[in-house]
Amino acid sequence: SAADFFVHRIPDWRSQLVLFRAGAMGRVFRPTATLFLLLKLRRLDERDLEDCRALLASGETFDDTRVSAAIDALPPPADEHVAARRTELRRLVSKA
Repeated sequence: SAADFFVHRIPDWRSQLVLFRAGAMGRVFRPTATLFLLLKLRRLDERDLEDCRALLASGETFDDTRVSAAIDALPPPADEHVAARRTELRRLVSKA
């Protein structure tokens, strides 16, 4: 799938999957909230930030320590808008 390249860059991604649907033809998984946030924070365009806001508003639990550490480990962005969105996501993660 298109997400394979990005998913494989996250350690233990397989343990961050939740069964979404199972049937005679197979199983479909979705990412945990932690994996979803880890996938979004690298690019973090406006749509990604909106997706993160919606997820956090849902109340689904996630590993806030891991997500905060991943944000802090990112290289400094060249774009000030990306920097502002990272700051916003860090704030949202810390108060969730």
